[in-house]
Amino acid sequence: MSGTVDKPRDAVRFCVARPLSDVEIEPQWIAKAVAPVRKKLRATLYRIAKPAPDVSVLELRLPIGVRAKFRPGQYLTVRLPDGTTRNFSMANSPRNNAEVQLHVRHVPGGLFSGGIVPALRIGDVIDLEMPFGQFGLSGSMERPAIFVATGTGFAPFASMIAEQIESGGAQRRIHLYWGGRRREDLYHADQLQKWVARHAWLSFTPVLSEPDASWTGRTGFVHRAVLEDHASLAGWDIYACGNPAMVAAARAELTAAAGLPPDQFHCESFVPSGDA
Repeated sequence: MSGTVDKPRDAVRFCVARPLSDVEIEPQWIAKAVAPVRKKLRATLYRIAKPAPDVSVLELRLPIGVRAKFRPGQYLTVRLPDGTTRNFSMANSPRNNAEVQLHVRHVPGGLFSGGIVPALRIGDVIDLEMPFGQFGLSGSMERPAIFVATGTGFAPFASMIAEQIESGGAQRRIHLYWGGRRREDLYHADQLQKWVARHAWLSFTPVLSEPDASWTGRTGFVHRAVLEDHASLAGWDIYACGNPAMVAAARAELTAAAGLPPDQFHCESFVPSGDA
């Protein structure tokens, strides 16, 4: 990528760049990572639910004796009949690795969400490959975490929370802010409230941008609710997942207005893929 840029170096994040001269790389930290062992699997649909008008929850069971290891926050690909793929985060705990749970938001005209999912029946087989991605809890366990989600961006956080509940080990303090336009967009709010009642380390703040007259909770943009509650985020790790516009706004505003160190912001954007 050639040309000049009139912004500070640390404000520029190119997804593709070609250096025009020698470059010295000075990472702030290096973490050892084990390359994931991916598997191509055929899973069977054994339960499907529709907790919101535009969300389906698919529960898929792997063949007997087959396990798929993954870390909370990672995703899989669903292979469609035409050979294209769609990406979905696993929403279940990786301790239950004989099955996977997917939260699918219906996209108008979407080949998978709009065409295939409505026609699925119990017993149907779906081709998967997993796991992918590096999104997940990191940093110091001593530092509490804030999860910021919109829509089905809740899915990887559901996996992270379920894993901590089931591990019985170290309990990192977690506060989930989940945003939607209407009450039904927070499709697993009842389950979250049950988790909060049982686990002192977990907090949950629902935020609606277009609430009805009966709503008495928080309103507006979900990342702004975080700012309203925290004048300083220097001692927190932030994880954002969902609408790309929210993720970008959260990164910009939480670092600029609340002193969040950039390397303590972790994100995964849900970008629609494929042609309608």
